Amino acid sequence: MNYINNQLTDILREILNGEFQSNPVGHHNLGRHFVFSINDSYGKEFILKIYGKEDRWYKEVTALNLLKNKIPCPQIINKGKLENGVEWVLMSKIRGVILEKVWHEITTVNKKLILEQLGEILSNIHNNSCYNYFGCWKEICNTLSIHTDFLEYRKEKDFKIMNDIFKQELPDKEFLIEVFHQMKEFYDRVDADNNTCICHHDFSARNTLVINENGLWKVSGIIDFEHCYPNDPYIDFTDLYQTVFIKSPIYEQAFLDGYCKGRVLEKNFHEKVRYYLYNKGLFICSWAYTCANDYYLEGIKLLKWLMKNQL
Repeated sequence: MNYINNQLTDILREILNGEFQSNPVGHHNLGRHFVFSINDSYGKEFILKIYGKEDRWYKEVTALNLLKNKIPCPQIINKGKLENGVEWVLMSKIRGVILEKVWHEITTVNKKLILEQLGEILSNIHNNSCYNYFGCWKEICNTLSIHTDFLEYRKEKDFKIMNDIFKQELPDKEFLIEVFHQMKEFYDRVDADNNTCICHHDFSARNTLVINENGLWKVSGIIDFEHCYPNDPYIDFTDLYQTVFIKSPIYEQAFLDGYCKGRVLEKNFHEKVRYYLYNKGLFICSWAYTCANDYYLEGIKLLKWLMKNQL
C-alpha cells in the first residue's frame, strides 16, 4: 500500500506509453493515502493518488467529474481499482506552489486579490450542483446515512463528536462540555435550509495552488477533493476563518466580495460560520489529543477564542 505495486506499474506504463519516474509528494507518514509526482518519458508530469480510506476515491472522482472545466482543478487521466481492492487516480498536475507555503511572502494587497479569487472559485463550486440531502453520496451510502433535514443531520454529527470526547480522559473535558452546550444554542438561531450543494470540506490555503506572474501571485488551482459531498455551503467557509480571518479580519471582505459575484449570502451566514467553527474545534479535540497533540491544542485555542469573541 505504501508503494506502486507491480500491477499498477504495468497499468501506468500502458497509459503513459513507456517508463516513468515517481516521487512521493504527499504526507505518507500519516498512512491515509499515497500521492506521487509522475514524470513520463516525454517530459509530462502527472499526479498519482493511491487511496487508503474507504469512500475517498469515490468522493474525489465524483467531484472532479462534476467540476471539470468549471474551476481550475486537476483533470482525471485514468482511474481504477487493483486486484487487491486498492483504488487509484492518475490526474493532471497543476502548475504552482501551495499557497500556505508562500503566504508570508505575499503583500497585503496581493493577498486580498488571491482571497477574492478564492471566494469566486468557491461560489462556482457551490453553484455547480444542487441536492436535497446531506452527507455521503447516496450512490455509495446506505439510506440511514442520508439526511434530508438540516438540524437532524447537524445534531447527529455533533452528538457523535461529544460521545467520542466522553470516552476519553481529556484534560479539557469540562471546558469542552461547556463549549458543546454553547454550540447547541445555535440550533435555534440558524436557518434550517435543507437545500445543499457540493462542498469541498477542506477549502484552505493548504489546498490552493498559486503561481507568480510578473511579481503578482494568483490562484492556479484547487486540489484535494477527497472530502467532497453534498452539504450546507457555509461549512466551506470554516477553514479560511480559522486560519486567516480570525487572525487577520482585514482579509475577510475580499473573500466575501469574490463569493458574492456568484451567490448571495444569507443574513445569518456569520451565525452559521460561527456554529461550524465550534463544531470544527470540538471535532479536532475529539480525536487529536493522543495522535496529534499540537493539533488538539489548536482546537482548544480556537474554542477559547470563540467563547470570548464574535466574528
